[in-house]
Amino acid sequence: MKKLPITTLIISLAILAVAGVVAYRITPKVSDDSKILSEVKDRIRDKKIDRKDEYIKAIGERIAQLNDANKDNDANALTYMAVFYNNLGEKDLALDYYNRALEKDPRSRIALDNIAHLYEDLSRWDRAEQAYLKLLDTYPNYTLGYRSLAYLYQYHFSDGEQKILKLFEKGLNATNNSTDLLSWLVQYYQDSGRPEKAVPFQQTIANQLNTAKSADSVKSGDKGIKVEVK
Repeated sequence: MKKLPITTLIISLAILAVAGVVAYRITPKVSDDSKILSEVKDRIRDKKIDRKDEYIKAIGERIAQLNDANKDNDANALTYMAVFYNNLGEKDLALDYYNRALEKDPRSRIALDNIAHLYEDLSRWDRAEQAYLKLLDTYPNYTLGYRSLAYLYQYHFSDGEQKILKLFEKGLNATNNSTDLLSWLVQYYQDSGRPEKAVPFQQTIANQLNTAKSADSVKSGDKGIKVEVK
């Protein structure tokens, strides 16, 4: 059998070592659910948590759901585990479980939303942005998602206003001029000392109120009351 030159052998071992590090980093931190319960007990033993026994019982129930024949409850169980670890401050583990929940249910709004918030907690602004955009692509009528992403743009992006306007143009089209989003824009411009830019959005809200009032008046036989913006 031909021996490899010593330099080739060293290079091969180095490549294997690097591959091992990469594999370790991309491998989920928790892969054996049968060991989780004992780990949970260890993690909360010295923490000031009310009703520890109830926590442990609930985790045990979720592990049982993951191990039973019914796969429809897996996403819910994994989401619960993620919330639990997030409450403990274990952000990386929480992210792992939310991503596992999305593998079971790619449309889980709780998982999509909470992943975005977790990335914010970790100051990973670009990842948070992508998570929010994925959430809004899945749920284009979810106004709270637009507001959360707008706050992210406002406080953590140098080109925040351009991103906000583009985002809200999409959001207002998707939600048929949601009053919630319009109100956010009004507050945004007022807080930034540019109340004149808030006027068009205030007028749109007033028009919506007038339309709603007129519709109610037609039903009740009363005359409509015009709402004016001063």
